Amino acid sequence: MLAMEKYFKRIENYLLYLLIVMQTSCSVFHLNSGTNYNDKGVKKINFCDLQENNSLIETNLIYTGFEEYWYANGLKNCKINTNVNLNFSEFYNNDNEYCLDKKLRKLNKNYTTKKAIITVIGIFKNDSITNEGYGHLNSSSSEIKVLKVKRIKLINKNSSQQ
Repeated sequence: MLAMEKYFKRIENYLLYLLIVMQTSCSVFHLNSGTNYNDKGVKKINFCDLQENNSLIETNLIYTGFEEYWYANGLKNCKINTNVNLNFSEFYNNDNEYCLDKKLRKLNKNYTTKKAIITVIGIFKNDSITNEGYGHLNSSSSEIKVLKVKRIKLINKNSSQQ
């Protein structure tokens, strides 16, 4: 009987450990969409300097919005590339939204008081030729198709923390 109690206690400890790992895994950075890309081809670029269409980039940005209108902007005021749409479809297409969705739902629920600082890897697209646009009602002329979220941190909208 004592051996069985030790056995179950051991299983209980493993399950507790597994639960802790699963719980904290959604707060770990580097959320992959599941889409393959070459890390060596990623160009680190300041958000305000985004220009090259269809380029694989890594950038830091602020994600904010209300209702169905959500935009990415630079950490500092940019003269160009304001209100860039973030396209998270790769996460949903590859069933990898479970951690990302939790953070985005929290942001959406608190959109009046919160914004997110996000570091993303993605493909930058700029539709300056056809002006069809991206995002809700094609309200953005540019978008980043997000392939990986390296960091997402929710902060107060009035915070200067970046």
